[in-house]
Amino acid sequence: MWIRRSSTHRVMLASALVASMTLSISANASPKPLTRQNSDQSSADNAGDESVAITGLWHVIFLAGGQTFDEGIDLWTSDGTEILNDIAPPQPANGSGTICLGVFKIVGPRTYKLRHPGFMIDASGNPAGTVLLLEQVTLAPTGNSYTGSFTYTTYDLGGKITFQTSGEIKAQRVTVD
Repeated sequence: MWIRRSSTHRVMLASALVASMTLSISANASPKPLTRQNSDQSSADNAGDESVAITGLWHVIFLAGGQTFDEGIDLWTSDGTEILNDIAPPQPANGSGTICLGVFKIVGPRTYKLRHPGFMIDASGNPAGTVLLLEQVTLAPTGNSYTGSFTYTTYDLGGKITFQTSGEIKAQRVTVD
């Protein structure tokens, strides 16, 4: 999830990400609700929910033990992928937050399951392990907020758990106005 890179590489990566997001947003100016993926629920279970979708931009806060664990700006796309720009604990030489990617699917009416795999890098720029962020969130009927739960786990290079926490998520939709 946090990879140490040169300043030039970060600028190129950020430029590519912004260009990709701009093209995606322009092509889908009016996002349609995400269709069910890998779900055996009937359409009657989702009746009345077609007018709201999780696609869009969100300000998200992760709380663990009642304290802010992480905070970020989260983009959920109509193809089942997600991009989080968060303020996770800075990595060496990268103190301005992180960008990480995830995938999600619908698991119930207005309810989504997200999986975020990532890499950890040590102070010398060497691989140090992996991180896994799992979420399950439910979109409010208005579509302006969502809440849910998360589990954040880090692993060493051998796959042993080195840290784990869980908590609740609260998010508000970011709009133009």
